[in-house]
Amino acid sequence: MKSKKCNIKLEGHQIQRMRSIINAIKDLNVTTSDKACIDYDTIRELDGADDFLARHFGLVQPFHPDFGTSWYADYQWNEDVKDDC
Repeated sequence: MKSKKCNIKLEGHQIQRMRSIINAIKDLNVTTSDKACIDYDTIRELDGADDFLARHFGLVQPFHPDFGTSWYADYQWNEDVKDDC
């Protein structure tokens, strides 16, 4: 696997959103490792996190001209984005 360098610039509310996503992932990991119930607030923090992270790291989902974005498809590196994402 080749390496890819990503530098992202976050401004204003994006900084807090990134921190919230990372903390929600951490909480989800801790909760499931403890075999405890997943907290609704943790899930709520992750709503839209995939899109937020994908935009900042240069990831896209497949797009079909007739049908639009395939929302259930895995993200892939956008080949049009150069290494600094």
